[in-house]
Order: sequence, then C-alpha cells, then structure tokens
Amino acid sequence: MIKYASVTVGAMLLAACANYASTETAAGDENQSHLHIGHVLTSWNDTPEQRGLLPTAMAEAEIAAQHAGFAMQQLDNLDWLKLHTGHVLHAVDPSVEAQGPGLGYGVRQAAAGTEKHVGFAADSDDASDNVKLHASHVGTSSRNVDGWIDQIVDLGNQIQAASSAS
Repeated sequence: MIKYASVTVGAMLLAACANYASTETAAGDENQSHLHIGHVLTSWNDTPEQRGLLPTAMAEAEIAAQHAGFAMQQLDNLDWLKLHTGHVLHAVDPSVEAQGPGLGYGVRQAAAGTEKHVGFAADSDDASDNVKLHASHVGTSSRNVDGWIDQIVDLGNQIQAASSAS
C-alpha cells in the first residue's frame, strides 16, 4: 500500500498546483490541462462508476491488499492461498485473472491511464510550470506501479502453480 502512496501524493500535488477549483479560464475557454487532471482525480468515462483513474487504482489496490492479508491468515491451506491470490490478481490486472471481488478495471490499467492523462495535462498549451513539473513525478510513480504489478503477477502465478502450501 505504501508504494501507491507516492502516486496519491503526486496527484494531490498536481491538483493543488493546477488550482483545480475550475476547468474554465478567464476567457471562458476550457482549460485542457485541468480537464486531464480531472480525469485522473474525479472522473473518467471507462472506469467503474466513472470514477477518476487514481481513485479507481486506489480502490483496486485496497481490494488486492485486503485479499493478500486474507491469504496470509492460512499459510498452510493451499486452496485458501490460491483463492485469495486469484482475488489479488483480479484486482491488480483482470486480464490475468478474470474473476474476483475487484472492480474489474485493475490497478495496472488505472495507473496506465493516470500516467497518460498527467502527460496530456503537462503537454497542454495551458499547463502551468507546476503542472509540468509534478506531472512528471506522477507519471514516474505510475510507471513504477506497472513494475510492481509485474512482480505481484509473477509471485501470484507461482502460488497458483504450487502443488503444496509449503
């Protein structure tokens, strides 16, 4: 969970630096940088319940952490370990495990979307220097999440292939 905190803190800095109280400029034109920050923080069209990409990543990560904890409660029960490992895999990447209690979006996809949209925000003509600076931090954190998901999937696959709990 601590690893996901860097993405959260970065996104909060990005929002604060963008002064995300409004997506309108003084002339009434939509501020594209703020629009993309909004996709990260508040709403995106293909996430469950159209939540922001970052809240979706955090919700999926919470589900994964909860089921990793459940798995640790019965380390000598292979069926239990496999069940909850599958739940973790579903929450982090539903393309790896199609069924589970996750939202069906996955931490991986939400983090990738976060990286993409902070990049769009930084590349917008109306992006402030602060948005450009902090977008790079959030983007780097989001890329790090992808590497952590790879590690989780590798370990999860080892557990799923195990023939004994030991």
